[in-house]
Amino acid sequence: MIAFYSVLIALNALCAALIMAYGIQRKRYQFVSLAALNVFSALFNWLSLELLSSNDLGDALELSRWHLSVIIAAYPFYIHTFGTWSKLKHTGSLTIGFAIFSFCLLAVNFIADYPLRYGSDAALFEYTTLFNERARVLVGDTNVFFPLLHTGYALVSTFLCFCAYKFYKEKRSLESFSLLATILFQIVVAYIGFQIDSQNSSWVYVGALPISVLSLATLVVISRAFRKTSYDLQKEVGERTEFDRLFAELAKVSNEGSGDGFFENVMKLLATYCNADFAILGLLDNDDEKYIQTKCVFKQGVAVDNFKYARGGTPCENVLSHDACIYPRDVWAEFPLDKMLKDESIEGYLGYPILDEQQRSIGLIALLFRDRLVDTKKLKLITDVFATRIGAEMRRSKLEQQLTTMAFTDYLTGLPNRTTLLKQTNKYQISAGRKDHDGLLMLFDIDHFGEINRKFGTETGDQTLKIIGERLSHFASESCFVARYGGDEFVIAFPSLNGEMNALVRTHWTALSAVFKRTCIVGNRKINLTCSMGATVFPSQLHESVDIMGAAEHALAKAKQSGRDSYCVFEPAIIDYIERSRSLEQELLNALSQAGELFMVYQPKVDRNHKLWGIPS
Repeated sequence: MIAFYSVLIALNALCAALIMAYGIQRKRYQFVSLAALNVFSALFNWLSLELLSSNDLGDALELSRWHLSVIIAAYPFYIHTFGTWSKLKHTGSLTIGFAIFSFCLLAVNFIADYPLRYGSDAALFEYTTLFNERARVLVGDTNVFFPLLHTGYALVSTFLCFCAYKFYKEKRSLESFSLLATILFQIVVAYIGFQIDSQNSSWVYVGALPISVLSLATLVVISRAFRKTSYDLQKEVGERTEFDRLFAELAKVSNEGSGDGFFENVMKLLATYCNADFAILGLLDNDDEKYIQTKCVFKQGVAVDNFKYARGGTPCENVLSHDACIYPRDVWAEFPLDKMLKDESIEGYLGYPILDEQQRSIGLIALLFRDRLVDTKKLKLITDVFATRIGAEMRRSKLEQQLTTMAFTDYLTGLPNRTTLLKQTNKYQISAGRKDHDGLLMLFDIDHFGEINRKFGTETGDQTLKIIGERLSHFASESCFVARYGGDEFVIAFPSLNGEMNALVRTHWTALSAVFKRTCIVGNRKINLTCSMGATVFPSQLHESVDIMGAAEHALAKAKQSGRDSYCVFEPAIIDYIERSRSLEQELLNALSQAGELFMVYQPKVDRNHKLWGIPS
């Protein structure tokens, strides 16, 4: 008997320590309460041993008082343990209620002359236990308040049954079964205690055994949870290492290139890692958004030709309408109209949208599998990262194109700007020199354009320039380059001349000046324009001291001096005239800066008699 109770006490102490440590570590206070119940169980077993071993009636009655106190004090802990475990509302209030009830019973138990269980006629009865040892139990009539103990036991048992039912409703079968087994076991051990008190059994008090068994089962569950946590942690570390390698490869691909090569390398990496039978990167078709135009396609890790397909009746329709779309199995049955799914025996599907800067779907990544998908969470995470990276690269490429356009295109007219013009004319000049032929460049300037800005405002002026730019853009072709030079100046260049030069210049002037002279309608205003033009034939007419644009500017200046609404073709003589003008201007400036270089000479005025009467004013 001593060995039996020693084992039980040691078991209760071990369960209390381990369960308490787990409850505090995980902040799961139902386990802390369960650990406290094990402490009460250890006390119950020790007092049971002392009670059965006692041979003095007074000592036995005092031990019985403490024996019942342990049972009564445990009631609130039952309520808190299983109420918290089943996440029952008002568990705190119920615990406090039972604590008050237990306190009242304890007060009666300690204040009365005799324990709650016995009256004044109590006596010791000796019997032989199942361990073949002699033991003694108290017998006699019960105290008038003893039914309160049964009431408390019945309330606790009812509460535990309700918690078991709640576990069952929440489909927590293990907890429900364990608690029901504990309740039934408690009924059994209560009956054994009743038989011992009735002198009809050779058993010993085992009232704390159900909690001990439940605690052992809890420790088994905790142990399994620790093993599972350890396994999950190892798996997570392995996956994280695997992810690190994958994302390092993705970063390497990102650093090594851009454009179509980048998308192909990224999709090949994704297809290889996910072991997908098909990996598709597709974008909404620019002409009809009901179709997807693939950007790159991999089949069994090998790139295949791009193709175009209708979105309707395919999983892609859902991808572009929602978030990620996953079909772990039987995707072909969900979309019977998708011929590719059926022909390729596709079982699993994962699609992820590609988003633009406004978070709108512009395309998708689709992974197709001939086998069922297992770890969909992992696949979704990886595809999310790749889709985000691809979307970022598409936005970067778009921005780069916009910046390039802004750098080489005039913001107002949409024509090539001055930078592009200078590059193009340099290219034309080199080509003309190699092929031994001439080209023609015409620089147009709108006459008195400043008056339009002053009269109608700069907004009207900008709209006028935009109209002229749109008209001139219709002339642009491989044999005719059109650009805005700046302000109200436009350039039309022909890289190759075929025919007599003067006739060609006159023909082009007639056609193009008519473009400028056609009335521009801006709002409710009608604006009529004229223009002047300076032309240069390159490289034959170029002067060694001036480039193509400089020559055209000189010719334009001479055309304006001639009265505007006219044109002039550059000739080397223009440079001579300009250089003489510049030389004279420089000499005058030098003379003004040096004393004695310039002086006043007066022309006298005389009458007919040669008499001086004044000087010109």
